[in-house]
Amino acid sequence: CIRDRSYLYSRELSRVWRVAEALERVGLAGRGPEQTSNLSGGEKQRVAVARAIVPEPALILADEPTGNLDPAAKQQALDLLFEQCDALRTTLLMVTHDHGLLDRFDQVVDVSDFAAGPS
Repeated sequence: CIRDRSYLYSRELSRVWRVAEALERVGLAGRGPEQTSNLSGGEKQRVAVARAIVPEPALILADEPTGNLDPAAKQQALDLLFEQCDALRTTLLMVTHDHGLLDRFDQVVDVSDFAAGPS
């Protein structure tokens, strides 16, 4: 059985391109080959955002994805996440303490409404 490997090659090139683009969008262009142990906490957080969008998932779960970022890096990462969601109709479920982000979401659930109080 002979298989056409051009499809796999094309998919791999597309993934490599998406990785490079995602890293550039979070301000880490050219840093792809580095080990995460060589990155700062904020850089690791930006890599996590980039890694979340590369496979073009239907759902992204994000727990304080910008908590350790400076304002400019935070804006870059959030713009990337929201653009991904808009372009590919990806669902973004984010946990955050940043009330300034709430206006960017279609639906907000305040978990304090469900907190178990004293009986």
